[in-house]
Amino acid sequence: MPGVRWDHSSEYGGFWTPRIHIRYLPWEPLTLRASAGKGYRSPHVLAENVSVLSSGKTFIARERLG
Repeated sequence: MPGVRWDHSSEYGGFWTPRIHIRYLPWEPLTLRASAGKGYRSPHVLAENVSVLSSGKTFIARERLG
């Protein structure tokens, strides 16, 4: 079953991403499922460096973070 997904990013706006879902029933007690799709990732400074925040070190941001 093909489909699309609508995503919204506060930084990049809205965009569509393609998806596909497959189900195969070889015999009654067994069902195999798979899904795939394209995705986009926008890195975030704080989410990528959580270990720095939990280490007790001083964190100084000279510019706006995200």
